[in-house]
Amino acid sequence: MRLGTLLLLLSSSAFAQLFSVGVRGGVPITDFFDIASGGGAVRYISKTDRYIIGPTAALHLPLGLSIQVDALYRSIGYQLNAAAPPGTLNASAGAWQFPLLAQWAFTPGPIKPFVDIGPTFQKITGFKRVGTLVTNPSQFPSELNNDATVGFTFGGGVQLKLGHLRIEPEFRYTRWGSPAFGDIPGAILGTNLNQGDFLIGITF
Repeated sequence: MRLGTLLLLLSSSAFAQLFSVGVRGGVPITDFFDIASGGGAVRYISKTDRYIIGPTAALHLPLGLSIQVDALYRSIGYQLNAAAPPGTLNASAGAWQFPLLAQWAFTPGPIKPFVDIGPTFQKITGFKRVGTLVTNPSQFPSELNNDATVGFTFGGGVQLKLGHLRIEPEFRYTRWGSPAFGDIPGAILGTNLNQGDFLIGITF
């Protein structure tokens, strides 16, 4: 019985050293939308919420290397005010972002600076439009050009390790390869291709 308990403890410790799971959350530094000033007839207003949240997992390798994947959700939206014909439109959606990053913690000890780099995949879901300018709610919105996009992410921060607990505050920058939104030919509403976020990961 004692041998079985010891083996269970050793396997649990080895698993904790190899894998970690938890939650990552934070706030966007940049706005999701890039909105130009309209000529008076049409005006867009960003209604994006200022939070990011989702699960995270990592595979820890030798020499301070890790492979990390997140599933981060943010709520996005905008309001359209038109003068001719007069009316409003309120749009909302969810943006799921899936960073797949290689992380390198380049010093030993409980406090480790790190950098991470890799692709991020984005999926726009649950798009809804309401308002007097909406004639067909089920119609695919013309403003949504790409509901699936890919970007390249680079980040850096500090890992604080307390036993099996890891706390990772960091800044991330993502450059998107193509815009998800755009009101062509008006070119007033667009996606900000340069995304900055401040995130904190808590894993075990």
